Amino acid sequence: MLLTIPIVNKISNNKLRTVHWGTRAKITHEYIDEILKQKILFRPTTAVDLIFTFYFKNIPLDNLNCSGMCKAIEDGLVEAGVLKDDGPKFVSSVTLISKVSKTTPRIEIEIK
Repeated sequence: MLLTIPIVNKISNNKLRTVHWGTRAKITHEYIDEILKQKILFRPTTAVDLIFTFYFKNIPLDNLNCSGMCKAIEDGLVEAGVLKDDGPKFVSSVTLISKVSKTTPRIEIEIK
């Protein structure tokens, strides 16, 4: 299954760890809201692999600097009922890819 959502707030882990907790919560909920808008009916019955591909308009973040946004999206998948939990029993692996797309910045989330 492939989901596509906008990059609602481009923020690296370096910046995310220094912002006020209220700002972090707001950013997390922006991504959760994007997942909830998708109205996903897919419900995997076994552990999944998540592949996050970030397409940034200009300068891509380092792969691991995208992990804070991945965590917010993963929380959204749990809140939307797509995943029962985001622990290792339900998510086998996570892959992060960072690229450039000058015309269509976005995040693609592949659930395998």
